[in-house]
Amino acid sequence: MLWSKLVACSPDLAEAERSGGYGARDAAVNSYRAALSRRDEVASIRAARDDNIYYTLRGGKISEFYPKGVSLPTSESLPTPESVIDGTCKSGSPYARALAAIETIWNWFDLQKEWRALDDYTAANWQPGDTKIRLRESIRYVSTAQPYAGRWLDTKLDGSNATCIPDDIFIGELQRRNGLHLSQCRSTVTRALELGDTVGGAKDYHGDWFLNNAARRRPHDGVLRAWYDCVHAVSVSRPVMGDAEKPELTKQFNEGYKTDLAEPGEAPGGKDEISEVKLWTPLRGGLPVGVGRADTGGNPGSVGDKFAFGNTEERARLANMGCKQRGFRGQRAFDHTTGQGYVKSQRGHYHDGIFTKRNKFNLLLHETFGGGFSPPAVAKINRLARKAQRSGVDRTAYPPHSRLSFVSHHAERISIASVKGVNRAILDRRAKLASELSRRA
Repeated sequence: MLWSKLVACSPDLAEAERSGGYGARDAAVNSYRAALSRRDEVASIRAARDDNIYYTLRGGKISEFYPKGVSLPTSESLPTPESVIDGTCKSGSPYARALAAIETIWNWFDLQKEWRALDDYTAANWQPGDTKIRLRESIRYVSTAQPYAGRWLDTKLDGSNATCIPDDIFIGELQRRNGLHLSQCRSTVTRALELGDTVGGAKDYHGDWFLNNAARRRPHDGVLRAWYDCVHAVSVSRPVMGDAEKPELTKQFNEGYKTDLAEPGEAPGGKDEISEVKLWTPLRGGLPVGVGRADTGGNPGSVGDKFAFGNTEERARLANMGCKQRGFRGQRAFDHTTGQGYVKSQRGHYHDGIFTKRNKFNLLLHETFGGGFSPPAVAKINRLARKAQRSGVDRTAYPPHSRLSFVSHHAERISIASVKGVNRAILDRRAKLASELSRRA
């Protein structure tokens, strides 16, 4: 209701208006003005990030990340405070959801600044037990904001093992997601620091050392199995899941490198569709910062603090898909800010499958903070959902009375598989280190 109508209906408000204003109204108006100011500032930040382009070695380009799931209301859709009060506003009071959207987006950017400040403080005041990963919290914050990275938190228990997350795994992932020390690793790290253990690098309370030095096959295989179930649910032919110990199973799809997941005849023109599943951590020490040399060309950048999958995707694409030469030898090394410079050619693991056999290739990349989906992984699961809808074939074993969509169900399963595998690998490596320290004591 407009203020003028409220004043006309309420003698108390009318008296307050004549005596010089109404405190609650003035506070509301000031708060609304602040929201409008924040909207303009957020719009400016978004525009600047859209203009901040990172050029990849393979010729692609990506803009600086910010969450796009919440729409920012336009300035035209929000009435001025004066028009709301004097009754000239035709649309009435601003919608609460528009103001909530402004506050949500503002808070995300504001918290990102706080994490960056913490990174700077940690670098300047490093103590034993702190992480040595450069810009760790900023990278983690961007990684946890990727599609379906928090899907495991929405799981509804149905009594099956697929939806059951043990307490130690659940607590560990919550602590990792929020940048906290891992309580289950604290005593082991403290003991390692007391003994001066530096084998394999300095140990940290965040669990980064444990994950970077853990066995990677178990987490990978869990996510691969979840993707296999997703593909098999709508596939006409039976998919083939690769096995590192039996490379002959997928040799027909790609020569020289084991294929993670193959779908015979599912690509356009009757070709095969092949996929490589990756579960990589964005928090690895010693990564190059993207500055190459004139004789060897450019290097992938380490920009996960600003760009989605900025510490993982470019490396994964180079390793699996390869890269054509760009520029010429002797030219200055590739510059990721301009897209100019020399890039050395590189043959990828799937060169035969892509260029010789002409199969369709998917790089299904996930990061270790909840299994966030890279853009190709999002596109793949959405294609499968559309295929299920068109064909009417969906073999997914949905829980009883479940109302989850195809995408929600399988994204949840993939996210859970990532969480279980990653945290179990951390705990296993912690147990191994604890055993080693006990023998040395």
